Amino acid sequence: RQRYEAIRTQAVRGPLTGIYNRGFFEDCLHRQLVQDRRTASSTTLVMIDLDIFKELNDTFGHQFGDHMLFIAGQTLQECLRSSDFPCRYGGDEFVAILSNSSIDAAVAVAQRFQSDLQLRFHAEFPNLSTHIITATVGIASAPRDGSEPRSLIRAADKRLYRGKKRGRNCIVYDERISEADNVFSPA
Repeated sequence: RQRYEAIRTQAVRGPLTGIYNRGFFEDCLHRQLVQDRRTASSTTLVMIDLDIFKELNDTFGHQFGDHMLFIAGQTLQECLRSSDFPCRYGGDEFVAILSNSSIDAAVAVAQRFQSDLQLRFHAEFPNLSTHIITATVGIASAPRDGSEPRSLIRAADKRLYRGKKRGRNCIVYDERISEADNVFSPA
C-alpha cells in the first residue's frame, strides 16, 4: 500500500517543486468547474510567471534556477488554503486553483505570494537584491470569465501577459476596470 501511494504521488506531483503537475491541474480544473455548475459556486484561477527567470537561470546557473522553482512552488503552496491546488504549469509558470473563492481573495493570495517569494529569496540569498526575483500574475474567475477550462486559462493567461507588457511584477485581474485601478505592484 505504501508503495502504491508513493507511485501515485509521483504521478501527480513534480519532483522539483513538490506541487501538483500540469496533468493533475488539467484534470482538477475540469472537475472543479463541473462541480461549480452543479453547486453554483465559483472557482478562481491564479496564473503566475516568474519574471526574467531565463536571464536569472543563464546568469546564476541551472541549479540556482531549479532552487528558485522549488522556492516558488513551496511559497505558493504555503499561501493557499488546504482546499486549493498549487500546480506547476510549465517552465517558470505556476497556477493555483482556488475553489469557492472570489477575485478579491485571489488578489490577496497573489499579493501574499509576491511578498513571501521575495522574503524567502532574501532569506536564502541574503547577498542578492530582494527585487531580483519577482512575479507577474493573471487572475480569472469562473463563471464570470468562462465556465470551461480553456476559456478560464485563456482569460488568466491574457491578463498575465498584459502585466508582462505593463512592466512585470504586478497582478492583473479585470479588463473592465481602468488600468490604474486593477494592477497592483507590491512595495
